[in-house]
Amino acid sequence: MSYDLYFRSREPNSSPVVGELAAYFQERKNYQVTEKQALYENEATGVYFIFDLVSSDEGKQDEFSPVTLNVNYFRPHIFGLETAPEVKALVDEFNLVVFDPQTDGLGEGEFTTDGFLNGWNHGNAFAYRAMIEQNREQPLLTLPTARIEECWRWNRAKDELQEQLGDDIFVPRILFIEQAGTVATTVVWPDGIPMAFPESDVVLIQRKQILPKRFFRSVEDMVLAARSDVEPIIHDFPLQQGTVPYRLLSYTSVPASVVSKLREFPATLDKPNGISVDKILNQELVEAARNGAT
Repeated sequence: MSYDLYFRSREPNSSPVVGELAAYFQERKNYQVTEKQALYENEATGVYFIFDLVSSDEGKQDEFSPVTLNVNYFRPHIFGLETAPEVKALVDEFNLVVFDPQTDGLGEGEFTTDGFLNGWNHGNAFAYRAMIEQNREQPLLTLPTARIEECWRWNRAKDELQEQLGDDIFVPRILFIEQAGTVATTVVWPDGIPMAFPESDVVLIQRKQILPKRFFRSVEDMVLAARSDVEPIIHDFPLQQGTVPYRLLSYTSVPASVVSKLREFPATLDKPNGISVDKILNQELVEAARNGAT
């Protein structure tokens, strides 16, 4: 199940050709372009979607421009949020209008972000109901909508924050792991290095330079610590108000007090089971689907 959006040129006989579209997408970030499609895939956020590029027969004026948007349903709502500005940029660049066949969507005419998100969210909610109705016992991995969006905003802006803070401060991506059938957010903190520290459920601490002394022959180990256990180590560092609030751990060398405390944690023997963003569903949509809401 997917959301499909079609495009028409605003001016007669001025529809862009596939070559122009391909060149446009090649210049934009996060696209992989072939003769038939432009695949958007953001490694930082985990969001992906496709613009299909379809050549018309030579000399034939097709009703639609040779580009179609396709976004999978049964996904977290951030897929719509990240797609919207890409569609807006395409429409503005080539002076296009849209045709949206989805219920409660844009219909035919001008593209608006609100109209797009309304159609996407309506169709996505329907897909949740349809998929869950087929198998109500299927275990699903969920997070509250607000938490999914908070993590998405952090990951989407992390490269910009990294540039602001410079190479001496590590800006991690918020990752997702499975713990006892539920989703936990995590960040990686290697060797207690200087870092912008966003909120997470757990912290994955990689120890190589700061291994406990009894492990002096080991190459490295790993700790999966609850955020509540790490908080006493970082709570005295300043809280910054960015896209998402974070603790700014800034120092030229790891303080001895931080090293000492990180050495106290027992090593984690089992490798965490990572979860891709597209498998994490909105908790509210899942609950509504299971309760038969319309």
